[in-house]
Amino acid sequence: MSVLALIALSLSVTPANRADPLRFEDTGVTVRADLLPELQYAGIGSGYARATWSGQLGDSTLQVAYGVLPPQFHHDEPMEVTDLLEGRLDRFVYDETSVVPGAFGYAPYASVTWGTYSADGRPGEYHAVGAVLPEGSHYFEVLTFPPLSEEHRARVREFMCEVLEYDGPTWDTEWSDEDVEERWLRDAPESVHDKLEKPIRTKHFIVLTNSFSGKTFAKEMEACYSKVRKVFPFEEFEGQRLLPVFLFRDRSEYNSFYAQQFDSTVQKAARSGGVAYHDFYSTRYESPKDPVHLHEVTHQLFGNRLYLDRGGSWFQEGVAEYMETRPNERKNYAKIAAKKGRNMPFEEFVRIPSLLQSSEVSVRGGSAAGDNYKYAASIIEFLRESKGTKKKFLEFIHAAGDAPRNHVAAIQAAAQKVYGRDLAALETEWVKYWK
Repeated sequence: MSVLALIALSLSVTPANRADPLRFEDTGVTVRADLLPELQYAGIGSGYARATWSGQLGDSTLQVAYGVLPPQFHHDEPMEVTDLLEGRLDRFVYDETSVVPGAFGYAPYASVTWGTYSADGRPGEYHAVGAVLPEGSHYFEVLTFPPLSEEHRARVREFMCEVLEYDGPTWDTEWSDEDVEERWLRDAPESVHDKLEKPIRTKHFIVLTNSFSGKTFAKEMEACYSKVRKVFPFEEFEGQRLLPVFLFRDRSEYNSFYAQQFDSTVQKAARSGGVAYHDFYSTRYESPKDPVHLHEVTHQLFGNRLYLDRGGSWFQEGVAEYMETRPNERKNYAKIAAKKGRNMPFEEFVRIPSLLQSSEVSVRGGSAAGDNYKYAASIIEFLRESKGTKKKFLEFIHAAGDAPRNHVAAIQAAAQKVYGRDLAALETEWVKYWK
């Protein structure tokens, strides 16, 4: 059935005026655009947009849309929805992202964001709420030109937390047998489809595996969880699903999984000991004490419990490598780099799109990429331990982790907001700390 046909079926009520809610029977969603009376229904949108509105709020013109994304996007968490929306906008900076519990969709919480951007030289503002559905995901977005006043921004932010009302089924936080089978068949290589062992459930994880060592591995996952939460505290709230872990019996099965997930090759997969992506962590069974597990679980938790999946490769690899490495490993690199001036300037370093791809040699083999990983970890240690930065360390982690990836201006703004100085000044302090 075509998208247009689905849209026609889903509109059970066409609002006669700005005060009418809009019901979508196929998704179990009522869009309460009437909660912002300044909005006027404008009809069916294009692409994935099911409905649009427009309005005027003070001096700002509002362009508003509700959309539904198909299952092909594989959005397993609400944050993935707003990440996708962000990627469509040029020169966009999220000023705030939060996870709001409530009846937004299949997951009983949503990702609510807002930020500033410019289009054709015009300054504007963008607000969005994203949530997952049993099949697919949905979103509600508001664009304003020019930016809203402080009073009107507060109204719109409150409105975004109330606009979607969902009354369909919600997920089983412990994963039902049907959920497990569906996910294994969706993501595991076809060669192991009939080899799934009984899943191992812990307090925070569900281990999907074809190995007999799932219980031992699951205990290590919980140990990693505790270590990360101790350094980077985060709230737990009702409705969060167990985090999935794909544990494969041998490297060839893991390599096949990696290549399938990233449309890559088994040769590139062989460089990886484990990978965290979207909501999952995946690896093969070797030693449960391998430090790569702590590294990748840090990635998994930053994306799915701290909800800080931006910032850039320097940030994401920095926090993970900081958790994985020992103090002497960071010290051995950073002291020499600081004394001999070998470190890349901070402003240049945060631009690197991928530390892993900064060298074609294995990151564990003393390559440029390996040095960059240690450099990133040494920055995180400096921020956490230095007298001049440690009191506001977690505030900066949240500010930088919310910034668009590799967006130098946004990282500079985070540094100025939290520390009152720019990246160059922090780099000078990093050198003094490690000397």
